[in-house]
Amino acid sequence: MKLFILLFIVASVGFCGCKKKDATVPVGAEKSAPVTSQLKIKIGPNGEIHANNKQLSQEEFMQELQRLKQSNGGIVYTRDNPNADTTPAQAAIVQLMEQSGIPLEFSRQ
Repeated sequence: MKLFILLFIVASVGFCGCKKKDATVPVGAEKSAPVTSQLKIKIGPNGEIHANNKQLSQEEFMQELQRLKQSNGGIVYTRDNPNADTTPAQAAIVQLMEQSGIPLEFSRQ
C-alpha cells in the first residue's frame, strides 16, 4: 500500500508542470541533440499503450523506446481522461518512459 501511495505521489507531482510546449529532458540527463521525431503515446487506465493510434504490447513499447533513444526522438504522451487521478498502471508506464531518458512532453489532448 505504501508503494502505491508513493507511486501516486510521484506521478502526481510529475504531471503538475506538464503544460510546457517544448520537450523536456529528465533531471540529471545530459542535454543532447535536438529531438528529431516524436512518438504520440496514449496510456489507458489499465496500462494499455497506444503509439500513434496503434496498440502496442509492453515488448513492442520497449523496442520503440530503444528506437527513439537511438534516433534522438521524443515522446508526447497523454492518458485516458487526463483530468482524473493517475492509475498505478499508468504511473508504471510513465516511470518506464522517464527512466529511458527520452525527452517527454505531456499533452492534455
